[in-house]
Amino acid sequence: MGLTHFAIAFSQTNRIRSLDISENDIGSANFNILLPIFKANNKIELLNVADTSIDNENAKQLCQILKDSNFSLRLLKFRNSNLGDAGAESIATLIAGH
Repeated sequence: MGLTHFAIAFSQTNRIRSLDISENDIGSANFNILLPIFKANNKIELLNVADTSIDNENAKQLCQILKDSNFSLRLLKFRNSNLGDAGAESIATLIAGH
């Protein structure tokens, strides 16, 4: 419930420049709740999603959103995530485009 309120509040602004949600066991299902935040805030410069237990598909979705709409990203942390080859490839593609 708290994560939903967090997502609603932060998806209704476009002022986020730094977001650190690391070390929260969000998991794959709950991470989808957060995706509107990344769509609405296209000027995030620093994003830390390390140790959030997101999976390959979540990484692909996040990277696609960031690739399509965020041109300000300078730092992205994915440490200790459950990324597979496709998630790592999505990150590489995102980095190559920035």
